[in-house]
Amino acid sequence: MLAENPLGASENIKITTLGQGQSVSHHLVQVRDREKPHLHKIHDGTVVMVKGGGYLMMETRRIDLSVGDIVYIPRGAVHYFVNTASEPTVAFVVFSPPFDGKDTAPAEKP
Repeated sequence: MLAENPLGASENIKITTLGQGQSVSHHLVQVRDREKPHLHKIHDGTVVMVKGGGYLMMETRRIDLSVGDIVYIPRGAVHYFVNTASEPTVAFVVFSPPFDGKDTAPAEKP
């Protein structure tokens, strides 16, 4: 799936939807540098690190992540990911309810 959906040279983040059911959606998320602080008002997320590494800031907590790590992000939690690897980091993300790409609200760092 990564070979078919590469992160473009000028892209910082790429989200590829793998599938969607009535209650969840599954995505590959590639991050070259970092996300901006944001929250999801109606979505819970579970992140599984597939390639690379970095850290997730969730509210005031820093969570270091590497391949195989899993983290749960509850709806309403201000968060952002920072890639510390030399290559883009890849994560498998599950959203409940299914993510439509619209529930990403900018937020201030806590």
